[in-house]
This record gives sequence, C-alpha cells and structure tokens, in this order.
Amino acid sequence: MNCEKNDRFNASPHAFTNAAYVSYDCSMKTPKPNKHQLQSESTRAALLESARKIFVRNGFERAQIDDIAAETGRTRGAVYTHFKSKEDLFLSLLEQQMQGTSRRAVEFIENQSEQNPTLRLKALKKFYSEANDPEWSILTLEFKLFGLRNPHSMAQLRDLYRRTYIFDKFAEHYGVKEDPGRSKIKSRLFALNAIASALMLDSHFEPDALSSKEVKLILAEIFECCFPTNSPPLKQSEVVSRSKKPTKKSSRV
Repeated sequence: MNCEKNDRFNASPHAFTNAAYVSYDCSMKTPKPNKHQLQSESTRAALLESARKIFVRNGFERAQIDDIAAETGRTRGAVYTHFKSKEDLFLSLLEQQMQGTSRRAVEFIENQSEQNPTLRLKALKKFYSEANDPEWSILTLEFKLFGLRNPHSMAQLRDLYRRTYIFDKFAEHYGVKEDPGRSKIKSRLFALNAIASALMLDSHFEPDALSSKEVKLILAEIFECCFPTNSPPLKQSEVVSRSKKPTKKSSRV
C-alpha cells in the first residue's frame, strides 16, 4: 500500500513547529505522471529556482520576468504558462520554500524517534538553531515589504504565515504549557521565527560577529529562554517570590 504523507501545513525556514503534527493518508494512491506532466513540473521547478536567485539579487520591485526566464534558458512565454504574473511567481516561491522546510523539519524530528516530550523539544531546538539560510532572510524581508506595500496581497501572505504553525498540537507534542506571567506560546513561536530571520539578515553586515557558528549558538540560547529544555519554566508564584527582596532584620549592638 502506498502511503502519502499529508502535511497539514506549510513552513518557512524557521517555522519549525510543524514537525509537531503530521498525518498519513494510506487510502490514496498517487497516479503516475505522464511525460508531459513531468516536463511541466521540471520547467516550473527550474523557474522557481531561477526566481529565487533573481529576487534575492534584485528584490521584487527590480526583478524582471525576462531575467528570470533567461536565467533558466527559457522564454518569457514559458514563465506566463506557469504563473499569471510576477506577483503570482513571487507568492508561489514563498509557498514552495515553506513546504520544503516543512518536510525537512518533519523528517528531522521523526528521525529522532523520541517519545519523551522533553527530548522532542531538545530535538526541535537543535533543528531551529541549525536551520540557517542567509538567502532566505533576504527573501523573507522582500515578502514582508511586498505585503506592506501591496495591501491586496497581505491577506494571502498572512494566511501562508498562519498556516505555518500548528498551535493546538505544539503544546501537547512538546510538553509545554501556558504559564501565568509568561508570554503566550503562540507569541514566542512567532518571535523565534522573526529573531532567526533578523539574525541571518544582520549576518550579511557583521559576518565576523555573527558567523554561522555564532548564530547557531545564539539561536539555541534564545530558544532555551523561550522553551526551557533543561529545567521547567518558573511558575508565577515562584516568579513573585524570587522578585521580592528579603527583608533585613535589624540587630542591636
């Protein structure tokens, strides 16, 4: 029986939370594509790869369809056969990147074969800190700027980002919970993604201070602050008690 992995989500390079939940559909068989379909899929994949290079190099506004076509040795018409517009190509690239990283995240976590939630969380921390892609930081910035400058596309971009996270399964799968006095789990997940993107972007300007090794260590430290793997987070009562300074008793001489 052929089992298809049913990813109920898409992911960005640091949208690592998707590894929390994957379902399998063993009742469906994927029909074998014919020669024309294979060629069409190959062309589309090549155009997306070319688009990634051009968008990283020139940005969305300055990128030209002719340059994207030329990069892969195809014509302008070939681009419009697969994508309605430059915007459609741009958004398709975003979705492809999210899906690709989603698969890598799932495979990484599944290979850990850990049943203990704490050990799963440690595996997730390792994946998060090691998933560095400097080019993606540039593309992420382009996507966000595109959304801000094109309100009509903001809803689609926001939907893609929201589908990145599976909040209802994350807490259960990784053994974390909401604690009074702490930021929400959802907020921390979005923050981790934003921090990773910002660090990788800044590494282009400060390659010595923010080398790949340093970024990896910093991301691991930040993850640990958000989702402790070595010790459980403090309860609100403990936070309050620790914040109070002990009162010194006066002593008579």
